[in-house]
Amino acid sequence: MVVYMYGTGLFLQREIADMYRVSKETISDIICKRIWRHVWTK
Repeated sequence: MVVYMYGTGLFLQREIADMYRVSKETISDIICKRIWRHVWTK
């Protein structure tokens, strides 16, 4: 979902981070597929 939201170009990483209450660095990692599992475990 995060990757999709970012992929649409409608959301900035910072805005997504605010929505999910995580850091921008975390969003970057998720987008890079490094810790995608993090999203589903919350």
